[in-house]
Amino acid sequence: MDKAQEITAIEQACFNDPWSVGVVQSCLEQPHYVWETFTREGQLVAYACASVSLDEGELLRIAVMPAYRRQGIGEQLLMSVLAHLHDRGVEKVFLEVRASNVAAQALYGKMGFQVIGKRKGYYTGNEDAVIMEKM
Repeated sequence: MDKAQEITAIEQACFNDPWSVGVVQSCLEQPHYVWETFTREGQLVAYACASVSLDEGELLRIAVMPAYRRQGIGEQLLMSVLAHLHDRGVEKVFLEVRASNVAAQALYGKMGFQVIGKRKGYYTGNEDAVIMEKM
């Protein structure tokens, strides 16, 4: 399996609205995207993806295979992505997270993100998105 297929497999295991292999491949090829991956025993089990636009970044995805959650992998990936964004001159990072995803919101809060708003009905199933920002 190539990297795009491995990431797509994680997408399918973690999200109700997974990115297709074509979308993942396209994002992997873009210079304004930052990717971090985590492997265990030679298998890709987690990844994070962010985009850069001038001095702003947006965390687009972070996913850890269910069997590997609650081991600090997500926090490690997020710290690494934030460091790469900082190195590229990013001063503010934004993200959207499902209102029901309290575990992710707790991780983002621990990493210094603040809630700055909501997007009503943003996700499939009419679920709200919580918008967070880190300076």
